[in-house]
Amino acid sequence: MGTNGQNGLGTNLTFTKFLFILAYRDDAATLLKIRNAGSNISRGFFNDYDADGTRDPQPQETIQFLQADGPSEGRQGIGAARHVIHLSANYRPRLDEVVTDLKRRIDGSADLIELNGAERAARYTSAEMHNYAYKPALSRLSGRNPDGYQRPNEFDFITYFECTDENIPVFDQICRALRDERQNPEWKYVLEGPEWRGKRVLRW
Repeated sequence: MGTNGQNGLGTNLTFTKFLFILAYRDDAATLLKIRNAGSNISRGFFNDYDADGTRDPQPQETIQFLQADGPSEGRQGIGAARHVIHLSANYRPRLDEVVTDLKRRIDGSADLIELNGAERAARYTSAEMHNYAYKPALSRLSGRNPDGYQRPNEFDFITYFECTDENIPVFDQICRALRDERQNPEWKYVLEGPEWRGKRVLRW
């Protein structure tokens, strides 16, 4: 049992933040400022791009740099971000400090959209389904959940998915099937949030 008589299933394993950076201008000076800011805040974090493909426990404080794989003209919100950072740590204040530092470093050059999350032990699945879904999954190779539901400007969950370029058509097919209410009637109750696509990079 966890604290206060809870069974521990809702315990946060790690805290995460996705930081979407929206540059004011698309010029060399702005890009350099954003790159330098990313390099500075990454100190002390394990760059997840260097994950070695083993299932051994990885460092809990990780950073991952993502870059949009297409033009952002005409897009709004997170869809307009060219640069994204994914942070994970055991303590939320650690991540808050990083965000404060990043905002200071990009001030005058870009806006920041921040999405908070937490990784938790799976609750809505059986052991059999968990093993089916995760045991055969390949290890990664080199290269705050809300306190309630339907709160304004928050998401019940954020899905982060990785695949090879060759498997993008399969991913798109799965997404179309999920959105097809004839195949998946539950989708009529889903209010889908924005989508952002990009590639993992070692650095910007």
